[in-house]
Amino acid sequence: EDKANTSQNNDLREYTGIFEGPEKTLEVCFRTTSGSTPPSNPGLRSLSRPSLDSICNLAKCTILSVIRNKHLDAYVLSESSLFVYPYMLILKTCGTTTLLLVLPHLMELASSIGLVMDWVGYSRKNLMMPEAQLFPQRGWNEEMEYLRTHRESGNRDLRGNGYTLGPVTGDHWFVWVADRTVREDVVGTDRVINIMMFDIDPTVRSHFYTSRYKSSTSPSPDDKKDTDEKNDTDEKNDTDEKND
Repeated sequence: EDKANTSQNNDLREYTGIFEGPEKTLEVCFRTTSGSTPPSNPGLRSLSRPSLDSICNLAKCTILSVIRNKHLDAYVLSESSLFVYPYMLILKTCGTTTLLLVLPHLMELASSIGLVMDWVGYSRKNLMMPEAQLFPQRGWNEEMEYLRTHRESGNRDLRGNGYTLGPVTGDHWFVWVADRTVREDVVGTDRVINIMMFDIDPTVRSHFYTSRYKSSTSPSPDDKKDTDEKNDTDEKNDTDEKND
């Protein structure tokens, strides 16, 4: 049974009717203790549902549903999304979630299945109401201090650097990265692009969302095929009866 230290995560905030939309994103990559990432190893995908629930619990969100394919498990959360690959976990949450509390617990879970940290990235946009957040997300300085405390308590893998991208007097992006990746060459790196869009023209904005959804009762292609075949059979029977 997974047990996580939630002693610092018991604060509750009364709902004010205002929701903080910008997402906090935590992306953690792992490798095996030998330094490899064999494709046959299920890795993080072997974590039990109670383990994943304990991760979400710390972030103050819950799993609502899941879909899977041969590459990953994708979870819809009460506060956004969780993506679990064999060697990478991406957690996105919004509102007053406490994403950073997940990190030490996730590292322990990964260690229990023979994985070690390779790369960690945490990022978010500046918030509208930082004072409404919970520990340790009430400001960039507090977030950096929380990560520093864990680094100095023995988890040297969390030696990372924080950055502010954009004007501090306007919309900007906070990024923190701890990189332990052993690369064979400088070319072998990943690129991550985050695009922020503000005050978009309504015509342009319409391409990024829809207010029209297919009905959940709409027939699938197979159902439609069965219906068409049934209609053809009924029509043939009616014709035969009429001819008789």
